[in-house]
Amino acid sequence: MALNDFPFARTEMTKRFCDRIVEAMTTFCGLAPRDSIRMIRAFWADVEDLDSDPLFFHEPPYYYAMAIAHHPDIGDNRPDWYTDRSLWPPPPGWCLE
Repeated sequence: MALNDFPFARTEMTKRFCDRIVEAMTTFCGLAPRDSIRMIRAFWADVEDLDSDPLFFHEPPYYYAMAIAHHPDIGDNRPDWYTDRSLWPPPPGWCLE
């Protein structure tokens, strides 16, 4: 991804985590990288520094990808995506980082 894709990601670890969210959105939701980046930026538009959130790394990138892609305003308005059994469990390699 480009250097300033995620202005709220202040550390390399957070930038890599956001890149993994993009990867999950493109792989499992069929979104283009630029659309994924736009949606991620909209999702955290009011956040200046993700690293300051102690719970940010609590969920894997796959979860964030699904939550953003199916967000009621940003995504396809399927906020109950987590009830879709085809999306759970996450594919191998996407549970833990």
